[in-house]
Amino acid sequence: MKRLISFLVTVCRKMCTLKKAVKVTREAMGIDSDYANALFHQGNSYDKFNMFKKSVKAYKRAILIDPDNPVAYYNLGNAYRKLKMFKEALKAYKQSVHISPNIKAYFNLGKTYSDLGMFKEAILATKKIIKINPVSPEAYLNLGIFYSRLGKFEEAEGYLKKATKIEPSNKDARYNLAVVYMELQDRMSALKEYEALKVLSPLAANKLMKPLHI
Repeated sequence: MKRLISFLVTVCRKMCTLKKAVKVTREAMGIDSDYANALFHQGNSYDKFNMFKKSVKAYKRAILIDPDNPVAYYNLGNAYRKLKMFKEALKAYKQSVHISPNIKAYFNLGKTYSDLGMFKEAILATKKIIKINPVSPEAYLNLGIFYSRLGKFEEAEGYLKKATKIEPSNKDARYNLAVVYMELQDRMSALKEYEALKVLSPLAANKLMKPLHI
C-alpha cells in the first residue's frame, strides 16, 4: 500500500496542479492508517510550489507519526532554510544525522552554520562528510570557503587544492583558490588559476581581471 501511495503521489507531483497533488495525498491518508508517508509526500508537493510554511507543517506531522525518518527531518530542514529560519533548520539537520549520518544533511548543516556566520561549526560539520566520502570535491570546496571566511588562507588553500585535484574542472574551486592566492600575495599561482578559468568559465575569469591587474 505504501509503495502504491508513493507512486501515485510522485506521478501527481510531476503532472498535476498543487490542488490535485494535495488532494491525492489527503485521499491516501484516508485509506492508509499509517499515513506518515502520505504526509511526507504532501510536504514535498507544497515544497514544489514554494509553499514552505505548509511544507513545514506537513513534515512535522509526518515526523510525529514516524520520528525515525531522517529524510523527513532533512526535508524539514530544507523548508526551514528556504524560510530563512536557520536555527530551526539546524535542529532538523542535526536530528537527521543523529538518526542516520548522511552526506546531504551534513552539507546543509555546514551551509546553515555558514548562513549564521558560525564558520568553525560549519567546518566541523563539513569534515564529517569527508569521513563518509573522502573524495568529495564539494566538501573540500566548502571547507576552503569556510576557512577563507575565518581568514585562515593557508588552510583554505590546502582544501581548495584538494578539490581541484579531485575535480580539475570545478570552476568554483579554482575561482576561490585564485582569490586565496591573491590573499597570500602569490600572484603567479593566482594567474595559473585565472588561465584555467578562461577555459572553464570565462565569466568567472573576468571577475579576476581587475584584482589581478590584467
